[in-house]
Amino acid sequence: MKKLKLFFVAMLLSTVAINSYAQIVGDIFTVDGIRYKISRMSDPYTVTAVGSTLSGDITIPSEVFNGVDITFTVTAVTGIDGSSWASGITNIQLPNTIKTIGPYFLRSCSVTDLYIPASVTDISNQVGNDWGRKLANFIVDPANPKYCSDEGILYNKSMTELLAIPFNNDCTDENGVFTIPAPVQTINSEVFQSGASYPSTLIDKIKKFVLPATFKTLQTNMHLNCPNLQAYEVAEDNPTFYAKDGVLFLKQSNTLKAYPRGKTDATYQVPAGVEAVASNAFYTSKFTELDLNEVTSLPKNAINSCSNLTTITIPAGLAELTEGAVYNCPNLAEYKVKEGNPNYSAFDGVLYTADGKTLLFYPAAKTGDSYTFPTDPAVEKIATSAFSGAKYIKNLVIPETVTSIGDKAFQKSSIVNITLPEGLDKIANETFSGCKKLTSILLPESIESIGAGAFYNCESLTEIDIPDAVTTISNTAFADCI
Repeated sequence: MKKLKLFFVAMLLSTVAINSYAQIVGDIFTVDGIRYKISRMSDPYTVTAVGSTLSGDITIPSEVFNGVDITFTVTAVTGIDGSSWASGITNIQLPNTIKTIGPYFLRSCSVTDLYIPASVTDISNQVGNDWGRKLANFIVDPANPKYCSDEGILYNKSMTELLAIPFNNDCTDENGVFTIPAPVQTINSEVFQSGASYPSTLIDKIKKFVLPATFKTLQTNMHLNCPNLQAYEVAEDNPTFYAKDGVLFLKQSNTLKAYPRGKTDATYQVPAGVEAVASNAFYTSKFTELDLNEVTSLPKNAINSCSNLTTITIPAGLAELTEGAVYNCPNLAEYKVKEGNPNYSAFDGVLYTADGKTLLFYPAAKTGDSYTFPTDPAVEKIATSAFSGAKYIKNLVIPETVTSIGDKAFQKSSIVNITLPEGLDKIANETFSGCKKLTSILLPESIESIGAGAFYNCESLTEIDIPDAVTTISNTAFADCI
């Protein structure tokens, strides 16, 4: 009986010992200073190289034994985080079994040249910083069926898409000109994702883009994140784009696509014949005066964060000014409207509908601590965001003729005292949100509801009389008020 018991104990211990070595997908083990993560636990058994604490030149093998019973094929490299691969690594040789290069690979390394084997078919989209600050060149095996490289820059095989520019690759000439080679049609959106990803090495140095005849698609980041860009130049036989005075336009729709952020002209008039402007076309532009000339519509954020802008001239043919078309222009002091416009008018620099009954936009930098509404015709409506960000207005009496005030109408303005008209039945959502100087407001007896965030963060508003007719107050109406 004792022998039988000992036999079962021995079998139990043997089972425990075997199970202690069992590995599953996701487990990480280290061999010769390189960490591997199991990605497949059936034939073919595969792992991903995920990091190393080594330094100098390292070679990732095509196969690695787990120390127990399985030899894995290394099919991918990646980083678990930004420091997975040690900063002391100066060169990494990848095996011909690698199919995937994932994110964070090389981010902390000192590698200057990355050789990409013919076997690689999937490379993660990354900004320059994620490839490591020392990386200067991609070198792709000519036999690779999906990728190629030219002057250290990574492209798809046919070179129709520019995929990645190494952090330390200065692809501009001595004048800051970045010439995009044919047959490139587009640039991956990650390439210019953030100016912080290429400090003083690429984005800040670019002063001109030269686009080939093959170029078809301008990624938004290419325009938004190059602060010193002064001009676009386009091949004459390009069927999609053309440039005039350094500004980029779409040929078929005759749309102003991108005004260079670093262009230093004090004034700009959109060329005759151009009827459309793209969203973010004027982003942080440096001019002080903008004449839209023959433009007929403006989309949201068409004129965005132009801190020098003081005057906008609305053309006679402008049919639609989308809400938010002019956004975050803190020094805008005056709107002008050309004669003959059937939709808009200007009074004392303030933009109205043509009939004068709706106040659309009060310029953020219009001087004067008060404003007198016109009476002929009488104003009936204050539009959404109309006084948003107005930094000089302090005292305002809304006339009795006004029966509607839109959402965010006075958001983040400098209003201190305001009297609302009898007949107004609601305070719309976020009407006075962020009005930190507001100390006094007189609500009419006609008010029935107060919307969400109506007085959010009005930190100087210590008391308010709520009319008896009010039946609805949003639970966030007075959030973050004292």
